[in-house]
Amino acid sequence: RFSLVELVDRKILWLATHFVEHLVLEAPFGDGRDELLTVGSSPTMLHELTVGLGSSRVLSRLTLRSNEIDESGADVLATSLLRCHTLVHLDLSDNRLGPEGAGKVVDAVVSANRIRSLELQRNNIGRIGAQLIAEPLGAPGTVLETLGLARNDLGKEGAQALCECLLLNTSIQSLDLTGNAIPLELQGGLLQSSMSSPSLKAIKLDDNLAWPPYEGCEQLAKSFVDAIGSDIARTQLEHLSLRHCGIRSTSAAVVCGALSRTNSRLKSLTLSWNGISQLGSEELAKSLCSSRCSLVDLDLRDNGLGKQDALPRALAEVASSIAPNAVCNRKLQSLHLGNNCLSSSGANLLAIALGQFEALRDLILYHNSDIGDAGMEGIARLLSHRSAVACHLRRLNLAGCGIGEAGCKTLLASLVKNNSLESLDLSCNWITNASTPYLPEVVTSARHLQHLNLSLNSLGFEGLRDVARGLFEVVRGSASIGLSGSARITTRNGDSAKFLQVDVSSQRRSDGETLQRLPATTQSRSLSKTLKRGFVSGTEGDHHGEQPAELDPPTLKIVAQEGSEEPLDEVGKLRSEFGAVVVARMIGL
Repeated sequence: RFSLVELVDRKILWLATHFVEHLVLEAPFGDGRDELLTVGSSPTMLHELTVGLGSSRVLSRLTLRSNEIDESGADVLATSLLRCHTLVHLDLSDNRLGPEGAGKVVDAVVSANRIRSLELQRNNIGRIGAQLIAEPLGAPGTVLETLGLARNDLGKEGAQALCECLLLNTSIQSLDLTGNAIPLELQGGLLQSSMSSPSLKAIKLDDNLAWPPYEGCEQLAKSFVDAIGSDIARTQLEHLSLRHCGIRSTSAAVVCGALSRTNSRLKSLTLSWNGISQLGSEELAKSLCSSRCSLVDLDLRDNGLGKQDALPRALAEVASSIAPNAVCNRKLQSLHLGNNCLSSSGANLLAIALGQFEALRDLILYHNSDIGDAGMEGIARLLSHRSAVACHLRRLNLAGCGIGEAGCKTLLASLVKNNSLESLDLSCNWITNASTPYLPEVVTSARHLQHLNLSLNSLGFEGLRDVARGLFEVVRGSASIGLSGSARITTRNGDSAKFLQVDVSSQRRSDGETLQRLPATTQSRSLSKTLKRGFVSGTEGDHHGEQPAELDPPTLKIVAQEGSEEPLDEVGKLRSEFGAVVVARMIGL
């Protein structure tokens, strides 16, 4: 990643193309020049770049985002692409190519027959440009695998041109058409074309025209879902994103019902931000509990599936009807239900059902503030040995779920018996000092826990000292704690090692205000009275959990907050209280 100013001032832009494998040219802001320096605004710079590109034998990835490259610049760039023998990834997003410029670039990419990934987001391509790029893409023998065309106002006619192109293309595997004002009939047409494509596996149709009410467009909806899974045709599609497409009510139910069809190969589905609530919950539950459902990753964030406990209740009923405590899903690994109006009763019902999802690894429930302490009882069961998923769940996100002291205690108690969880996010809740005494036992017993996020809670200095004390009591190697950043703990027992990162940043008072920043010296004294041994640091990336080479004699280095005037004799005071190597960077809260 280079600054254009530096490359131009040193006259080494041509040289960079011959010695750098992945070149990112950034347009700098605020560099003191009268005009913004970009590749497209300087014919000399564009010429130097394209000459170097045409003769490079090293460059494989080139990023030219936001460089004001217009149609004439695209013409010069296209000529150099024909001569470049190593480039496989080209990113021209956020430029000014226009219809003609985009057509020239795509024609050169196809003719060169080497570039496998092309990003053209936000280039004002339009329907005419879509028709111009569709023609070369339909040629036989192309090798382009990834094509990004997001937010180019392709519209109905542009989508139709791409539908016809996909019937002929045999190389494109991933296609991004986000935000192109494509109506439902052409969204379905694109998916229908994917059924004829031997290569297309991923389509993003986010933020296109909202689906009309189901009544009156039943055939269009049916055509769309037939491409997801059909008892007749088999699609190659594995990843489909329909974020913010206005899929509600009966339409949502029809889409969810298609997930359990015989020939569906869909592994990843995004239906976030569609306003899906009660209608669709039952069909979704039945599909998820079907043995024919192939989904591995399901993103349902920013809907209303928790209203009146719709989805949790439906899942619990369908799962229990199969057989209580029996496995009803063996494939789903990630479920995202963030910001879905889940209640405490809904969380408990959800936990009952998910206990029968054998492969579940990631459960994301952030911003469901009504879950609260009462909802932690069911979540705790997922983390204990009382459910089928106890030995599999690895990532749990409960940020902003209204968890207080009681809920935190319940959750931490379940972690003592858990042997799989690697990441737990409890940020932005109401966890207080009363919960921190449970942490030492969790750190000792939860053998696989690597990341614990306690930021944006209500821990005071007493709670922070409890965290530090508990962590260092089990440390047999090196550890690090940054009170305004992340804390990292590494323990070693013989040949085995354990890594734990704890984030305790940005704590707030009970009235909701963030704690005021305090002088570095004040924190040094606070922690020096608590910690007896260990390795403390608030910097990230300056330690790798390695065992210090020497622990005798004990040494200590204090790096105060930048700009502070910490007295040097503070180092001597702290050194006398620690019995191991300690390096501390004390940063105010």
